[in-house]
Amino acid sequence: MARASILILIGVLGGLLIPMGGSAQCPVAWDSEDHLMVLGVDSNRLYVGRSDGDLPWQEALHGPWALWSAPRLGGDLVPENLVPFQAPAWDKLGTVQHVSIHPSRPMAVMSAHRTPDASDLDLFMSYRMGQGEWSVPMPLDGLNSEKDEIFPRWEGRDLAFATNRTGRFERHLSLAATQYLRSQTLAPSGCQDGRQALSDVKAGLETIWATEVPADGGPLRIVEWAVPVATNSLPAGWTLCLEVDGERWPSPVMAVRDMSTRHLVAKLRGEEGSCASLQGLPQDRPWTVQWLREESGPGPVWNEASLVEAVVIAPSGREFRRIRLSSLKGWAFVFLPLDSIQGLARQRSMDASDWPQVEVAVVHFDHASAQAQRTSWEGFAAWARSTSNRKATGTSAGRWVVTGHTDASGSQTKNEALSAERARTVEHWLTTELGWPQDLLEVRAKGSSEPLGLDPALNRRVEVRWVPSML
Repeated sequence: MARASILILIGVLGGLLIPMGGSAQCPVAWDSEDHLMVLGVDSNRLYVGRSDGDLPWQEALHGPWALWSAPRLGGDLVPENLVPFQAPAWDKLGTVQHVSIHPSRPMAVMSAHRTPDASDLDLFMSYRMGQGEWSVPMPLDGLNSEKDEIFPRWEGRDLAFATNRTGRFERHLSLAATQYLRSQTLAPSGCQDGRQALSDVKAGLETIWATEVPADGGPLRIVEWAVPVATNSLPAGWTLCLEVDGERWPSPVMAVRDMSTRHLVAKLRGEEGSCASLQGLPQDRPWTVQWLREESGPGPVWNEASLVEAVVIAPSGREFRRIRLSSLKGWAFVFLPLDSIQGLARQRSMDASDWPQVEVAVVHFDHASAQAQRTSWEGFAAWARSTSNRKATGTSAGRWVVTGHTDASGSQTKNEALSAERARTVEHWLTTELGWPQDLLEVRAKGSSEPLGLDPALNRRVEVRWVPSML
């Protein structure tokens, strides 16, 4: 049998998300008469295998694939001129269908024929031994069957693949904790509607590309699965604006990347004359956000000496955060949504921008209680003690607004009372412990009317904010 190999993939965006929902048909990503198979992603590109559509798809799975790619979040497919990697130690295998090299560990997993005359595809593990040498592949017979195991890829230390051991292809996940001796079936997509899925990869905050067997028996196709909204994501109303010398840019485009891997996960696009929506951006990790100047629409007249700032606007319409950008840093900055003040303080060393003085702090509370969470209070107290004396002593025009909030678990009356009690707790500490002037503090109670997100723990809070005088 002729030897063939497809593609070596080095890692994907971590965090397996299983889309759920109704049974609507998944949208097809690219119309083609050829077989298309999603193979994986890197920081900017989605890699796709392409094979002769006249072949039955079952036969195409065992043969060579041409490598194509597209922008990670979707766009035109273009051919790639890459030579598949093939280690000498793998020569005793038959056709190597697919190889995935771990992004941070010296190991690779592959789907291949055990011998040149074998009829089924199995999974194998190989280890990098130094000086570019790899070990002889070891079969993962705890996962292999008499049928096909295909298109393996890494999910952190765990292993995802597809198998037709039950007579139809299903996606499986094998945990490193089980030493890859067994696997569990992954739930189908809500729009899969009984069709077989052969491979999938999470490419963005709202995008999973998947290979699907059409019900009509046509060529394999790539479809888009929707990702469920995470409970810790920003709700509707949060926006990101761009200002140049104080003038709003009418239609900015921002790239959002995973801070550790630099993988592109989203592009935020402002509609004509408006800011870009932050809805759906998870709050549990830092993101690198970059202004894409060349992709943004026309804006104000500016030059390299202009003051360029990103401005985060809350659903209430008030300014939540302002970050100065620099061309020397590629117009990028680190964004930690609704972070603690400890995180804000660290930005001066890790941020790609020049952070201004922080004039807002958030302290979180236990459920149904006016008792602040210990770690949150420690950060808030450190911020309060280090805040500029000119504001605390009233030498600058303005006031401190202390606003209490709750989650939505109680009645409106109870929530308003609890939010007021939380705000008064913070106000009392600022005046009695730090000596802040009483006449500079204004207490407000919002109940559950202004949530920060879908996570109730984030909504149980008090915000302390400096509001400059308009006089």
